[in-house]
Amino acid sequence: MTIGETQASRWKVAALVLAGLAVAALLALGALAAWSGAAGIEKTEFIPLAADKSLGVNADLSKLDAAQREAALKAMEEAGFGWLRQRFSWRAIEPRRGAFDWQVWDAIVAGAERHGLQLIAVLDGTPAWARRDEDAANPFAPPARNRDFGDFAQAVAGRYAGRIAAYQIWDEPNIAPHWGAREIDPAAYDRLLREGAIRVRAADPGAVVLAAALAPNVEPGGANMSELLFLEALYQAGGAEWFDVLAVQPYDFGQPLESAADAARLNWARVALLRAVMERYGDRGTAVWAVSFGSRGPEPEAVPSVVTRARLEWPWLGPMLWAAWSPQDSHGEYALLNDDGVPGAAYGALQDLAAAPVIAWPGSYPADHSSGRYEGQWRVTPSGADIGASGDRLEIPFRGTRLDLTVRRGDYRAFLFVTVDGALANALPRDSEGRAYVVLYDPELGTESVTLAAGLPDREHLAEIVAERGWGQWAIVGWSVGREVDGGAPWLPAALALGALGVLAATVVVAWPQRRALQATLAESVGRYRALDERLTLTITALAAVLVYAANGTGPTLVALGILGGLLLLRPATGLPLIALALPFYQPGVALLGKVFSLVEILVLLTAVGWGVNRLLSGRLQWPQLTTLDWGVVALVAVAVLSLLWAEHLREAARELRTVVLESAIYYGLLRAMLRGRRGVWLVVDAWVLGGAAVALLGIAQWALGQNLITAEGVWRVRGFYGSPNNLALYLGRLLPLVVAVSVFGPWRAEGSQPSSRRRRWLYGLATLLMAGALFLTYSRGAWLLGVPASLLFIAALRGRRALLATAGLLLVTAVGGLAAVGGERITSLLDITAGTTFFRLQLWQSSWAMIRDHPLLGVGLDNFLYAYRSHYVLPTAWEEFNLSHPHNLALDFWLRLGVAGLVVISWLLIGFFRRGWQEYRRLPEGEMRLLVLGLMGGMVNFVAHGLVDNAFFLVDLAFVFMLMLVLVQATRS
Repeated sequence: MTIGETQASRWKVAALVLAGLAVAALLALGALAAWSGAAGIEKTEFIPLAADKSLGVNADLSKLDAAQREAALKAMEEAGFGWLRQRFSWRAIEPRRGAFDWQVWDAIVAGAERHGLQLIAVLDGTPAWARRDEDAANPFAPPARNRDFGDFAQAVAGRYAGRIAAYQIWDEPNIAPHWGAREIDPAAYDRLLREGAIRVRAADPGAVVLAAALAPNVEPGGANMSELLFLEALYQAGGAEWFDVLAVQPYDFGQPLESAADAARLNWARVALLRAVMERYGDRGTAVWAVSFGSRGPEPEAVPSVVTRARLEWPWLGPMLWAAWSPQDSHGEYALLNDDGVPGAAYGALQDLAAAPVIAWPGSYPADHSSGRYEGQWRVTPSGADIGASGDRLEIPFRGTRLDLTVRRGDYRAFLFVTVDGALANALPRDSEGRAYVVLYDPELGTESVTLAAGLPDREHLAEIVAERGWGQWAIVGWSVGREVDGGAPWLPAALALGALGVLAATVVVAWPQRRALQATLAESVGRYRALDERLTLTITALAAVLVYAANGTGPTLVALGILGGLLLLRPATGLPLIALALPFYQPGVALLGKVFSLVEILVLLTAVGWGVNRLLSGRLQWPQLTTLDWGVVALVAVAVLSLLWAEHLREAARELRTVVLESAIYYGLLRAMLRGRRGVWLVVDAWVLGGAAVALLGIAQWALGQNLITAEGVWRVRGFYGSPNNLALYLGRLLPLVVAVSVFGPWRAEGSQPSSRRRRWLYGLATLLMAGALFLTYSRGAWLLGVPASLLFIAALRGRRALLATAGLLLVTAVGGLAAVGGERITSLLDITAGTTFFRLQLWQSSWAMIRDHPLLGVGLDNFLYAYRSHYVLPTAWEEFNLSHPHNLALDFWLRLGVAGLVVISWLLIGFFRRGWQEYRRLPEGEMRLLVLGLMGGMVNFVAHGLVDNAFFLVDLAFVFMLMLVLVQATRS
């Protein structure tokens, strides 16, 4: 074989290996998404214009005389219809420019009002004077000038303002003859829609504007265009701004009701494809109305079946209007009346459906929706329901498997006690009397959706809600019903995961015999990239990570992930500082495959894959000699995995295991495997400090701008991207001792020091100012009184008596200055053990100790404290703080989450850390590495001290930082 043939063969194998890795990665992402989908419960989105699930009918009453029209309207009222869709023909109303004939239309509007029917006015039908020459014989063609149509639309809306509920701008512009003698043009319709919407809204501000009802069609364009393609093009033209509701026309076309949605076929489920287009363009809040629907099913139950299926499966769907009233109407083959005017079977079926008691179907509803039955002294408006007195009752009949209640909480004491079908609501905590309850107290005055019950049988249920206190608060905003449908493939996550492993294994089998050749090929192709300065490659990879955040849509996000994964495959060690940099920003997520993933999680997984692939190709899988701390991390993971066996809320426990314990342990392993040399260590440390300085600067900017702040005891508290200022303080508290140690005790002058060390001292000094300022503005008393003083005094004590005295004096001066600046209320309130923070901490610890007495060996499991506490152990005197997710104490937290074994493991890790740190501090000569160890030990002192009164480990950023500190204290020796 020639040299050229050898190289070609080598490149083919390389391409095959890369393809295998790409397929394995996609399968792994699919498994993760499928697993997350199976484990999670998605809330039903609130879509106001989809709350009305009533029925209606299409009719053209303009063809009837007065007596016939009145008879038809009366029959519609008797059928229980709430809606009437009537065509308001432009050519009939304005046959000559400026000459309007309103007589028939006045009668129709008045008759609809008299019989309780809400009108959808379809505005279309161009008069001869407004058409183009080529459309002279086609009254359905669009006008020559959009402005003429706008004048007509404004005239109709102005005359009937407040009397017509909704206006549909044109009809079926995606098929001939409704778009005249020309090809279908969504962009041209967008301009007509814009004109009509602006003019209607100007004349009747309260009206709802519907986009034209699109005709179901499968053609690609020309004289007819698929409604899916048309809608996609309409969104691309910016049409979403000009309609409040999308009008659709679902028909079964003689196909079985259960036929799957298919862009190439006409059937009932096709409407779901239109909804998918809306969601692809981010338009999840716009409702869909079935303005014309029909079924040719041969069975009598065909009509109820289609209505029931639509209500169950399409929570974004509002009213449904039958296709035709009489044979003389458009779509007369679906007429409810026969040629003799006698109602047919479909009429009776629709009448029965309309007469049935109103229930809440899957979807979201305001507080004044008719599915809510209030008893007592409630005050009910569309904006909310205000409790009138304790004992007020609300009943909600609903069809689905889950019920959520949207409540408006406030700084008042009130509870709602809930049963479903006479049993306690299964998603709520229990009080001491065994009642399931919702707490309405929240000093942040938040509006929140609370799950009352989930996992119910898929049938009709009755929820009963009884109020205790809360009057004058407008506490109930509305409710949502969900339907958790079994996807029919519970095996899918495991199958995808096994598929990923199988493809990966096959790739390894293919690659292993050729590993030397592949290694040479890889070295040849990426040698230049790897030769670049590591800080440059870090910048390039960081930009790729930003691209992942900025990508919009599944395709672009997957491409961005591919680029990021490729870069980390080339230089996996680049991921180590990137993860450290991203830690304080882990909460803003990346949307992918309908789920949201943390960028920290993505970076960890891609870095691990990159490291593993490189190790496999090199054939070197050796691991550094295991240390006491390594074994401690292994023990922590093992205990955490075993805790799933006794966790009552398994889903929550499994999520915390993955995101907090396993992924931070993987990061620990990657650091231990790849972190080498002084330069590599400082690259990770500098990135960690940069991330902390960035989030501190963000907090200071929030304070300066007065945005995203929390007000407590007369002060504004900053929080960065975190939900609480205390979380920001916990994170910065780990870093502050490090930047203080380097900036205060590092070299200022050139003698005996490197330029990089002097630059680092100045930059760390700036970071110290930013972090100290942000820490002060968090007003975290745990940081002020425990974490920061303890860590700084520890550092100073190791530096000598003079440093200790200076630090103590500085802390004293800072304390006095701080008290003078903000007042003493935040500090003196801690002395009050009858109310406030200290009182509730004591109550919490008392409850936590009671929980330990009941679960002394195993605890309650990962992330299960909240459910045990609020449902069983919370003391009546602590009712103001029900929803606490941890005991606010390091020892109690590990004990209750992981049992006695967890308490032993964290003690093991802390002792091992300080033992190793002290050894390194005494061994290392004076310089940056020694100061790094000093700062790390100070940060761990903060971990313990602040952890006495708050969370310490079981948050994503804190767990990763803990693992990072464990590795760094060992890396100084390498």
